[in-house]
Order: sequence, then structure tokens, then C-alpha cells
Amino acid sequence: MNPKYKHHEYQISRRRKAIDGLNANPEGNAEAIKKLKSEIALLDTERKGFPSREPLDENYKRLRYCRYADDFVIGVIGSKQDAERIFTQVKMFLKEQLNLEISEAKSVIRYSRERIPFLGYDITLYSGERTVKIIRSGRHTTLQSLSQKVSLLVPEKKIVAFCDSKGYGHYDRVESTKRTALLALSDAEIISTYNAELRGFTNFYRLTVAARSRFDKLYYIAQGSMFKTLAAKHNSSMKKEAAKLRVGQDYILRYESGKGIKELKVWKPKDLKVSPLREAWLDIVQDTRKITMARVEITRRLHANTCEYCGKDQGYVEVHHAKKLKDLKGKELWQYQMIARRRKTLVLCIECHKRLHSGQLQDWRFKMYSKVESAVH
Repeated sequence: MNPKYKHHEYQISRRRKAIDGLNANPEGNAEAIKKLKSEIALLDTERKGFPSREPLDENYKRLRYCRYADDFVIGVIGSKQDAERIFTQVKMFLKEQLNLEISEAKSVIRYSRERIPFLGYDITLYSGERTVKIIRSGRHTTLQSLSQKVSLLVPEKKIVAFCDSKGYGHYDRVESTKRTALLALSDAEIISTYNAELRGFTNFYRLTVAARSRFDKLYYIAQGSMFKTLAAKHNSSMKKEAAKLRVGQDYILRYESGKGIKELKVWKPKDLKVSPLREAWLDIVQDTRKITMARVEITRRLHANTCEYCGKDQGYVEVHHAKKLKDLKGKELWQYQMIARRRKTLVLCIECHKRLHSGQLQDWRFKMYSKVESAVH
């Protein structure tokens, strides 16, 4: 706790308890209660000028570490001297233990509110004055929170580089250009190209703050480029091409395909599915044991070493594959078995497998009936 904040909190608490004692006779103690309340209001105003926690407390340190391949970032709650000491220790460890030289150009110490580039993102610390309502000792009160949290931002230069590389136009002047390389494509292919490019780029940055609004300018330039490309293809104008696709608030292309009329919607920033940093799935380490250790159904059936047709326990079995279930007619028993189980595989002993491919696989029910008839005779 911040000592100054804690002191004011204690003084407020004393006066509130005094008011509780005077409330037994509120009429006779009206002046005293009024004076105490004015003191509480003054102390509360002063208290709100301090954060409730002391971020540079010498008795409290915290370090966060994140690495991807050979890039890593270290976050420290502490003084600049703490960061410099850790930086020196990291350099010594890399050099003496791992025989690696650190990149002096990329490795720097920065204040947390500055932008720190990492894996294509900019990391920064957002801090805003925030008063939250809490209940303490059965009373409703307020707390001045630090409200500092790590935020991810889209680097401006990344958006500019993407806009230039795709040929959308000039980002700073907000000018769109047509893409002559796409003129030979159909309208659906042109729109699909823009959709795929924008969707792929923005999905990478969906963890950032205000992700949808951050791409409004890029979308405006890309949309103009798309309409200019369609206008050049049809010897028309941007306004006419936009009017042809306008459906309510969206732009939708309707075109014929082998399966009838299809619709292709032009991608917009509002279609981006953002993923806030608080989402639990972001930091889940995937359990790969279900892939490397689990046995799928076909594996279990093979390890059983049992022919699924004749029932013999064999030391070696083989698998018969069907390309499609609809190709099986169900006339033979083995086909009926695969259709009923909705499986495209059948584990067979070598003898049954050979007979199946030669068309001589006998119905095991015929064998069973023959044995019964022999026993009766």
C-alpha cells in the first residue's frame, strides 16, 4: 500500500467511527457531525491525489518474461537501476553460458509507457486515473486504482508497408490506385483477393486495442482501390461499380455458379473478430499428448489382431480401404458391415483380404448354416 494513501484512509476511518458514535443523538450533535463530514470530504479529495499502491516500493519486485524463438522481452516492476542490472546479467549469461552475442541495436531499456516493438506488435503500458467503488469494513467507499495494464498496438509502419506492398495506394495522402495485375480476373476473384489480403493482415492484429477502428483508413484506401480496379475492368466509374454492389450497409456481389446464385460479401473492419488479451485461450499451452499418445480407432482395431469378418485371432492383419462409402452397394456382407458402421476401413486377415479382392469372399453366415445342417444330419 502507498503510505500516504493509507494514512488518509486511516484518518477518514477514524472520523467515520466518530460519526457512528454521535448518531445516537443526531440532533444534539448536528454541528459536530457536520464538521467531521467536511473533514472527511477534504481528506477524501487529498486521498484521490495518490495511487492506492506504491509501484516503486523497494520491498516489492516483479519480473515478466516472454520468448519466441530468439526474440524475448522482459518486463520489470521496479526502478531503472533494477532494469539495468538485469540487462547486464542477461548479456553475461548469453555470452558466458550460451556463447551468444546480444544485438546491441535491438536490445534497449525503455520506459513502460513507450512503445516497445515485439513480434510485429507494439507493447505499451496504459495508465489512467480510475476510481472504483468497493465495500470495506461493511461500508461503501472508493479506491483510487493504478489501472495500469499492458496493451498491444498496431505499428503504423506495418500498416503503411502492407498498403504499399499490395498496391492499394498512398497511405499518407489517402489516395487509392487501381491494380492492373488483377484486371484479367473475374469480379468474384478480384473481390476475393482483397478480402483474403485484408482478413489475413487484420486477423494477425486482432489482439490490439480498438482493432476494428485502427484499420478504418486502410480499409478506405483498399476499398477505393478495389472499385477503381473493377471500374477499369468494365470501362465504368467507381460510383457505378459501388452502386451495383450496394446492399443496405454492405457491398455484396451476386454471381452464378454451378450450384446456383452465390453471394460474396466485401470484407469490412466490423467483420473482424477481436480477441481481448483477457481471453483464457491465449495463454493455454496445447496438450500434444492427445496427438502423440492417444490411439485412434483404427489403431486399436489393428492392435486387436482379430479379423473383423471371420473373427479369427491372427498374428498379422491388413486393412481394406474404400474411397467412398457411397461406392459400396451393400450386396456383400463385408460391404454391409462397412456401411452399417459408417467406416471406410475393414480389418481383415490375409486370407479374407485376398478372397475379397478376388471376389470369392464367402458369406460367414453360409459357413455357420452349413455347420448347423451337418450337425443335424
